[in-house]
Amino acid sequence: MQTTLLGLSVAIILALVAALVGPHFVDWTSYRAHFESEATRLTGLPVRINGPIEVRLLPTPTLTLANIEAGDIAAPRLAARELYAELALGSLVRGEFRASDMRIVAPDIKLALDADGRLDWPAVRMGFDPDQLLLQRVAIEGGRLAFSDTASGVAVTLEGLWFNGELRSLLGPVKGEGGFMAAGERYGYRVSASRAGEDGAMKLRVGLDPADRPLSIVADGAMRIDARAPQFEGTLSVARPVAIAGANGRGVIAVPWRVTSRVKASPVQALFEQLEYQYGPDDRALKLAGTAEMRFGKAPRLEGVLSARQADLDRALDLPDAARRLPFAALKQVIESFGGAYRPAFPVRLGIGLDSVTLAGGTLQGLRGDLNMEAGGWDIETLEFRAPGFAQVRLSGRLAVDAQGVSFKGPAKIEANDPKGLFAWLEGRAPDSGSAQVGPLRAAGDLTIGALEIAADRLRVEFDRKTIEGRLAYSYAAEGRAARLEAELKAAELDLDGLLGFARTALDGTAFERPGEVALTADIGRATVAGVEAKGVKGTLKLDPAGLTFDRVQIADVAGAAFSLNGRLDGPLSAPQGNVTFEVDARGLEGTAAVLAKFLPQAAEPLRAAAAKLTPLKARATLHLERATAGGSNAKLALEGTAGALRLRLSTEASGDIAALTLPELRLNAQITTSDGSVLVALAGLERLVAVDRRPGALNVTARSAAGSDLRLDARLTAGGLDLSAIGTTRLFTPAGLAAVLDVALQADAAPLRRPAAALPLKLQARINANADEIAIENLSGAIA
Repeated sequence: MQTTLLGLSVAIILALVAALVGPHFVDWTSYRAHFESEATRLTGLPVRINGPIEVRLLPTPTLTLANIEAGDIAAPRLAARELYAELALGSLVRGEFRASDMRIVAPDIKLALDADGRLDWPAVRMGFDPDQLLLQRVAIEGGRLAFSDTASGVAVTLEGLWFNGELRSLLGPVKGEGGFMAAGERYGYRVSASRAGEDGAMKLRVGLDPADRPLSIVADGAMRIDARAPQFEGTLSVARPVAIAGANGRGVIAVPWRVTSRVKASPVQALFEQLEYQYGPDDRALKLAGTAEMRFGKAPRLEGVLSARQADLDRALDLPDAARRLPFAALKQVIESFGGAYRPAFPVRLGIGLDSVTLAGGTLQGLRGDLNMEAGGWDIETLEFRAPGFAQVRLSGRLAVDAQGVSFKGPAKIEANDPKGLFAWLEGRAPDSGSAQVGPLRAAGDLTIGALEIAADRLRVEFDRKTIEGRLAYSYAAEGRAARLEAELKAAELDLDGLLGFARTALDGTAFERPGEVALTADIGRATVAGVEAKGVKGTLKLDPAGLTFDRVQIADVAGAAFSLNGRLDGPLSAPQGNVTFEVDARGLEGTAAVLAKFLPQAAEPLRAAAAKLTPLKARATLHLERATAGGSNAKLALEGTAGALRLRLSTEASGDIAALTLPELRLNAQITTSDGSVLVALAGLERLVAVDRRPGALNVTARSAAGSDLRLDARLTAGGLDLSAIGTTRLFTPAGLAAVLDVALQADAAPLRRPAAALPLKLQARINANADEIAIENLSGAIA
């Protein structure tokens, strides 16, 4: 008995020594073929172990395999730098393989879908019961997963793949988390999956969180492999949280949004049902519902439809009061919010249907549209809605969001029965119910809206049954440049009175700044101004920092009068240079006086009173400007023509600041001659004071001034028996207005006294002091013969 016990003790000691020391002397690599054979039998794939093999029994059985490959030698499907497993000894004795801890270092996995959307993977025939391979903790580090889709040509590689979790058996369940890098962006993920059921489906939940983008993506449903093609059915949620972690670790508040949907997905397509979109926090969210379908392949595309009975964009965007009242500002915020949030890598076609939309305090009704979204912007196939002012709006085109802001380009059409209401809404004003009504407005053209410009090309406007065609563009003031207005207008007939009334009514209180630069080209067959018909209105007017241009500006007929203006003045207004020519040919001036009464009433009445005596009128005036050496400009004005019985001739030379009307040096010679001197007397307003015969008459005026001195004036009027002279000084263009000191002498052969029959020779002399407030007559003397 003692001998037996001693032998048993020695055997146990030898076994322990062998377990501790044996592995250091056993060359397990020489058993490579056996390990590879067993691994191939277990996995069903050809397995190669290209590195050393290490086995330990104590204190815990461990197995380490290095440089493992599985699959074809030329293109292995699986590879790993190292596989390490801690095994349970008791399970091994019972014929089970249980790993309490398994670590796979630098695995390299290649997955592919063939042209039919099936997994390109050889059939696996396991030579054992998968439930006999039990795993607890599984770790993957430094992995790489390459995925390719033959049908679409898409190839994606996940680098730096890692995983920590639990895998109970090769059939599941599995649970854990990890991360990877793809296309230079880091992602985190969470995954949990059940065992596959009898139908081959397993419950799967995957959460994906891009580290550089504020997104959370969760898929929850059932997944199966049907004829080697993966199928998924469940729910999908994509959301942006309200708080986003910034670079400094602090949270940044953002507008949250969320998309949820039931989804059925295969390698060919994905169908989204019961799709719900929410933009903004729950208490003021914009909510839409619809369906969508995603097509995969070489040209992936998403098509969907979203609709809602009512949408309040004012509440959803939570704009400041100033922006909330302006539709353009509110709409810009909408586009920037949605355009900045959605930049898909593939085309998206989206149909929109909203019964009622609240925007900038107004209601848009029946909004319908079809949009194509890409990374660079949106293509609007159609967009139609009814706006305030009983206005129907239709447009299409390209909408882009970039660093410069929001821009749009495309055709647009507006039909408004109440233009006042439409413009009041656009300007953020309440409609003025007390102002006069204006007729319906219809406008169509190619619209361009940018951060600095609003333009309409191929414009066609119908207002009050009149049609205007051409181009209109307005550029906002920016970077030291004044606001600019460009217009090219053509119309067979135009009611300028109605158009100006419409502009005053509809655009009163507008936020547009008065343009400092203008380029206007007009070709109007017949226009009505102040009730007067003007024919043949055409020409080009340009005003910019380079100068002022009149290019064949003309009015062919204004109630018997024709006007033309040509020339160009270059340079700043303080020192311009160039030539301008003005011509008038008028059989009557009554129409001209009526037009002036509308815009310059102070000049209309004198012209109206003298119109009969000045017609027919035909005159030509030429202005020549050149820059002076000491600054400012030298100006020469020449006028020559006839006005009724009068012959006109004038020449003027001046130097100074033309824009400020500061002309320190002036020389003027003017002569008006006539065969009937009574016309001159009437024009001078002296017909009630003196009576003259129809002998020839003349008015000669000379004026001279030098720097720092008043204007020296010498004027003489002779007509029949009248001789009137005025000599003195005057000051022009002073802040207080006109000021003059004149010595006046009047001599007449006959002057009517009370009754026209009592006419006696008259001789008067006086000094006249005049300014803007009063006229004083001094040193009056005279005699009546």
